[in-house]
Amino acid sequence: MTARIPAEVFPPCEFIKEFMEGRGWTANDLAEKSGLSQVSVSRLLAGTQGITRYEAACLAAAFNTSERLWLNLQQGFLDSLAHHLGSAS
Repeated sequence: MTARIPAEVFPPCEFIKEFMEGRGWTANDLAEKSGLSQVSVSRLLAGTQGITRYEAACLAAAFNTSERLWLNLQQGFLDSLAHHLGSAS
Protein backbone atom coordinates (compact mmCIF):
# COMPACT_ATOMS: atom_id res chain seq x y z
CA MET A 1 0.00 0.00 0.00
CA THR A 2 1.36 3.39 -0.93
CA ALA A 3 1.33 6.11 1.71
CA ARG A 4 -0.50 9.25 0.69
CA ILE A 5 1.48 12.46 0.85
CA PRO A 6 -0.78 15.47 1.34
CA ALA A 7 -0.33 18.43 -0.95
CA GLU A 8 1.33 21.43 0.61
CA VAL A 9 -1.15 24.20 1.24
CA PHE A 10 0.04 27.78 1.43
CA PRO A 11 -1.57 30.59 3.40
CA PRO A 12 -3.52 33.10 1.31
CA CYS A 13 -0.94 35.79 2.07
CA GLU A 14 1.53 33.96 -0.18
CA PHE A 15 -0.87 34.18 -3.12
CA ILE A 16 -1.54 37.85 -2.45
CA LYS A 17 2.20 38.52 -2.45
CA GLU A 18 2.63 36.64 -5.74
CA PHE A 19 -0.21 38.56 -7.37
CA MET A 20 1.32 41.82 -6.17
CA GLU A 21 4.82 40.88 -7.30
CA GLY A 22 3.54 39.98 -10.76
CA ARG A 23 2.13 43.48 -11.08
CA GLY A 24 5.00 45.29 -9.40
CA TRP A 25 2.69 46.54 -6.65
CA THR A 26 3.57 47.66 -3.16
CA ALA A 27 1.33 47.26 -0.14
CA ASN A 28 0.28 50.87 -0.63
CA ASP A 29 -0.66 50.12 -4.24
CA LEU A 30 -2.83 47.21 -3.13
CA ALA A 31 -4.53 49.32 -0.49
CA GLU A 32 -5.27 52.02 -3.06
CA LYS A 33 -6.50 49.67 -5.78
CA SER A 34 -8.54 47.41 -3.48
CA GLY A 35 -10.05 49.99 -1.15
CA LEU A 36 -8.71 48.09 1.85
CA SER A 37 -7.03 50.06 4.60
CA GLN A 38 -3.25 49.94 4.83
CA VAL A 39 -3.65 48.22 8.21
CA SER A 40 -5.80 45.48 6.65
CA VAL A 41 -3.36 45.01 3.78
CA SER A 42 -0.45 44.77 6.24
CA ARG A 43 -2.32 42.17 8.28
CA LEU A 44 -3.30 40.18 5.20
CA LEU A 45 0.30 40.17 3.98
CA ALA A 46 1.57 39.11 7.41
CA GLY A 47 -0.98 36.31 7.56
CA THR A 48 -2.49 37.63 10.78
CA GLN A 49 -5.85 38.47 9.21
CA GLY A 50 -8.02 36.03 7.34
CA ILE A 51 -9.95 36.73 4.18
CA THR A 52 -13.63 37.43 4.75
CA ARG A 53 -16.23 38.11 2.06
CA TYR A 54 -15.38 41.80 2.24
CA GLU A 55 -11.64 41.28 1.74
CA ALA A 56 -12.37 38.73 -0.98
CA ALA A 57 -14.48 41.27 -2.87
CA CYS A 58 -11.79 43.92 -2.52
CA LEU A 59 -9.01 41.58 -3.64
CA ALA A 60 -11.12 40.32 -6.55
CA ALA A 61 -11.69 43.87 -7.76
CA ALA A 62 -8.02 44.79 -7.44
CA PHE A 63 -6.65 41.66 -9.11
CA ASN A 64 -9.51 41.10 -11.58
CA THR A 65 -10.28 37.66 -10.16
CA SER A 66 -13.33 36.12 -8.56
CA GLU A 67 -14.25 36.52 -4.92
CA ARG A 68 -14.59 32.75 -4.79
CA LEU A 69 -10.85 32.34 -5.52
CA TRP A 70 -9.90 34.20 -2.35
CA LEU A 71 -12.56 32.55 -0.22
CA ASN A 72 -11.49 29.10 -1.45
CA LEU A 73 -7.84 29.84 -0.71
CA GLN A 74 -8.75 30.92 2.81
CA GLN A 75 -11.02 27.92 3.44
CA GLY A 76 -8.52 25.46 1.98
CA PHE A 77 -5.82 26.82 4.24
CA LEU A 78 -8.05 26.64 7.32
CA ASP A 79 -9.13 23.09 6.47
CA SER A 80 -5.52 22.02 6.01
CA LEU A 81 -4.50 23.65 9.27
CA ALA A 82 -7.37 21.98 11.15
CA HIS A 83 -6.47 18.60 9.66
CA HIS A 84 -2.81 19.04 10.54
CA LEU A 85 -3.60 20.12 14.09
CA GLY A 86 -6.12 17.30 14.48
CA SER A 87 -3.66 14.65 13.34
CA ALA A 88 -0.92 16.04 15.60
CA SER A 89 -2.88 15.25 18.76
